[in-house]
Amino acid sequence: GSQMIMNLCASRSFIEADQAMRSVLAKKLDALALCRETFQASQANWEKDRDGRCKKEADGGSEDASVRPMILSTCQARATEQRTMQLRSIKSCDSIQDSME
Repeated sequence: GSQMIMNLCASRSFIEADQAMRSVLAKKLDALALCRETFQASQANWEKDRDGRCKKEADGGSEDASVRPMILSTCQARATEQRTMQLRSIKSCDSIQDSME
């Protein structure tokens, strides 16, 4: 029972982090319309990379399958919060390339 609650809390943290990131992303896409496609491609690549890394972390994190969702969501939330800070720091189309690293 309590593991399910921890999984739900971790999932909610990720959802909140993702919503915050999407809000920042939408503002940046509007502000940097000239490089919107590059920006969207960069973001899509980042999300794919995040999900792959977090899945690997969750798969290797525990023998107990019931904690996998919590490990996955916690990893995704942490990475997403870092990405949001990165996105906030992007001021021009030139700085998008830097954020792809």
